[in-house]
Amino acid sequence: MKSTSDIFMSIKPEHMQNIASGSKNHEYRSYLLPSSIKHIWFYTTSPIKRIEYVARISPGKIPGEVPNDGGIGNAEFNAGLKESKYGYEILALWEVEDAR
Repeated sequence: MKSTSDIFMSIKPEHMQNIASGSKNHEYRSYLLPSSIKHIWFYTTSPIKRIEYVARISPGKIPGEVPNDGGIGNAEFNAGLKESKYGYEILALWEVEDAR
């Protein structure tokens, strides 16, 4: 069975901007990604409608494992107040060059 290290993920423009600015340092999802996943290619939804960034991520974390360092959503996640069950730390972020 072939494993992959990269996935594509849709994200709203305001959330992508928060990640790009560093104010959001984890991406939260309701599902656990396979342990082979190391990178997320973010497709920013309307009105942007393109892949803007790729992130290197940590393995999935559960509530209580995310630092309460002021990152958007971290305290709520740790308190179990989010629908999301897993957090992926953004370890590095690169902007994808526009090929147009």
